[in-house]
Amino acid sequence: MTVVTEWTCEQVVLWLGEAGFDNFKETFSVNEITGDVLSTLTNEILRDDLKIWAYGHRVKLLRAIHELLAKSTSIDSIASKPSHLSSGASQSPAENAASSHPVPQPIRPPPRVVVLPPTNLPEIPKVGRRRFYNSKVGRDIRLNSTYPHRVLSGPKGSCVMCFSDSTSGRRRELTTTKKCLTCQVHLCAKTFGEYTTSCFEAFHEQDTLDMRARPPPRPRVMYILPNWDPAKDSYESLKRENLRMQLQHQS
Repeated sequence: MTVVTEWTCEQVVLWLGEAGFDNFKETFSVNEITGDVLSTLTNEILRDDLKIWAYGHRVKLLRAIHELLAKSTSIDSIASKPSHLSSGASQSPAENAASSHPVPQPIRPPPRVVVLPPTNLPEIPKVGRRRFYNSKVGRDIRLNSTYPHRVLSGPKGSCVMCFSDSTSGRRRELTTTKKCLTCQVHLCAKTFGEYTTSCFEAFHEQDTLDMRARPPPRPRVMYILPNWDPAKDSYESLKRENLRMQLQHQS
């Protein structure tokens, strides 16, 4: 496998198509972005030089480039390890015969990579988190593309971005099990209503956080049959009739 830093511009454009970034293939091709240039790309270069204006697009593109470079570095380090096997000329005929039928190595599961949140973050308050992340300190955390903003699943909590009006007209926040690893706030991970992005994506893209209104729930509808008699067909009446039948059956 060719090292990413040795890729030509055509190989970089081909990778963009495979990674789902077809919109940027022409931009990278016109600017002759090769493999050795990928590691130098930053948020400012993508915005000012390559004219990629959408912040969310820049974040996703930088994240994919960092993962590609990390994967290439690990594969290159494995391939560059020296072999501990001696040459065939220095082996005896018996050893050569044994080497022609190598013993299969046991299959080992790949090492599990555990992603941890950054340790240099300031203290995140327990309440008023949307107000905190609208401040300069909070904005520097949630808009930093180098931090691992990943979705975690855990106990339920109120989403800091969206709300819904209940059937009684009272505003209530919605609960979700999705949480950001770095920002430590609950955020809905699915789109709804007229929004094209989820609360999780909007939280890490918008410069100023605004509440997002979910569609109101359907009002409750009660259906009453034309021949419904509250003296006979109500829930309390049916319970009393059932209790009377049980007592009569026991006696």
